[in-house]
Amino acid sequence: ADPAAPAPKPASFTLARRTFAPGDEIAIAFAAPVPSAGSNRAWVAVSVAGSSATSYGTWTYVSDGATRAKLTAPADEGRYEVRLYTDYPRAGYHVAHTVDVTIAAAEAPPATADADAETPASLQRFTIADRTVHGGDKIELRFAAPLVAAKGERFWATIVAAGQPDSSWGSWSYVAAAARTVTLTAPATAGAYELRLHAHYPRKTSDVVHRETIQVE
Repeated sequence: ADPAAPAPKPASFTLARRTFAPGDEIAIAFAAPVPSAGSNRAWVAVSVAGSSATSYGTWTYVSDGATRAKLTAPADEGRYEVRLYTDYPRAGYHVAHTVDVTIAAAEAPPATADADAETPASLQRFTIADRTVHGGDKIELRFAAPLVAAKGERFWATIVAAGQPDSSWGSWSYVAAAARTVTLTAPATAGAYELRLHAHYPRKTSDVVHRETIQVE
C-alpha cells in the first residue's frame, strides 16, 4: 500500500428525519459509495436501541457502490437504531455506523366539535422521506394532520423548479378531503425543485402554506 495514500473514510450515512410511524419507509443516504461484494458485503438493518450487534429486525443488503438504501420501520413503537454493517461475512457482525430513531404512531389531530372544521394553519404542513430523488420517482408528502379545507375550498400540491413564482406549477394533485398523504412524480430533468402545498383554492389561485426543497438527480 502507498503510505502517502489517505486512509479510506469510515462508512457512514444520514437520514432525512429521526421519527417514523410504523411501516414508514426509512431512506438512507450514504456519505460515499459503499463497497459490498464477495466476502465483504454491506447491509443495513433496524435494531432495538442498545441491542447486540447480532440482533436485528428488518434488513437488506446494500448493492455494491450504492449511495442509497431503504428499510421499513418496525410495527412496534419504541427506540431503535438504523445500523450499517460492513465486511460481512469476513468480519462477522461489524457495525460501521448507527443512527438513533424513534418509531411512534402519528398523533391524532386536535379534537374539535366540528369534524368538518378547517385544519389549523399550524398543521398545514408536510414532511418527505428523502430530499434526493431520481426523475420519475414517486414522492409522498406526509401531512402533520388530516388536511380539511375550508368549505368550498381545496388544498393542492405541486412540484416546481426552485425559485419559480408561487403561481407556477408542474406535476400537481388535489389533496383529498381529510387525506394524510398525497403523491407527486419527480420531474425527468435533474436540478433543484420545491414541493409546495397550496390552500384556499379557488378563492386564491395560489397560496403556498408550506414548501420543502428537493434535488432531482
